Amino acid sequence: MGVNHARVYSTLKAVELVACSDISKSSEEKARTFGANFYTDYKKMLSKEKPEIVSICVPTTLHKKVAVDCLRRGINTLVEKPIADSEKNASSIINVAKKTGAKLMVGHLERFNPVITAIKNYISSNGGKIFSINIERVGPIPPRIKDVGVVLDLGTHDIDISTFLTKQKVKQVYCTTNSYTNPSKHEDSAHITLELSNGISVSITTNWLTPYKQRTIQVITDKSVIHGNLQTQELVEFTKNGNSYTNNNLPVEKTEPLSLEIKEFVNSIKKNSVPPITGEDGSYALKIAQLCLKSAKEKRAIKV
Repeated sequence: MGVNHARVYSTLKAVELVACSDISKSSEEKARTFGANFYTDYKKMLSKEKPEIVSICVPTTLHKKVAVDCLRRGINTLVEKPIADSEKNASSIINVAKKTGAKLMVGHLERFNPVITAIKNYISSNGGKIFSINIERVGPIPPRIKDVGVVLDLGTHDIDISTFLTKQKVKQVYCTTNSYTNPSKHEDSAHITLELSNGISVSITTNWLTPYKQRTIQVITDKSVIHGNLQTQELVEFTKNGNSYTNNNLPVEKTEPLSLEIKEFVNSIKKNSVPPITGEDGSYALKIAQLCLKSAKEKRAIKV
């Protein structure tokens, strides 16, 4: 993920990519291709380069340490999701940002997926009343993820999407998880059910077991069913016509979500406005994800 952040920054006219840091020296060549200086010690990079913006793409358990180090220096910080590995650590990050006045944004990337944008616009204009949302996010296990399970790594995407699209909070969670590939480690499969404050039901299926990636969302309303593919960035509307359905491809402005995310963060700094995804937004998604894990452990539904 860090490489992709560097790539996007290197293409933006509004910023200059000055440096990258990784504990692995093997990343130096990649940094050089983007015209950036390279450091194995991020603190040395911060002291010497004095950047105005930093993207944090380290393991989740290190988010608090690195983010606090950046924010204390007054550096505007974009931290990958989830914001942290605990609500306590998320609060620490948020509080330091408030004290220093540095901008803090959490990288819930899918908010910038044009399919999600199109769905949100559709619902706002003529989509009718939402009954339920079904989301599937599956694929093979990424070798780089070792510190958290699939709920924090992938599930937080869809928890955030659900509250973003509906503008509703979560009322209750129920979750089941399994660790098929390594029972002593984190969960690699999860089925999450969210009941939102207005009664909307959200079903999320996520795993690291499938040999192919799939990212789909289905929104069922009283007027239609909308099916979106977040990978191919395609959106189809199904409307009832007697005993059958007619389908219609809805327009989607295809673009790279990460590029939009970073551009929006840069714009919020230039305009001195609130970033589109705040620390509080990230902390809320984390809170719900952790309640999902608690639900799975205690084998019961949990009210928020």
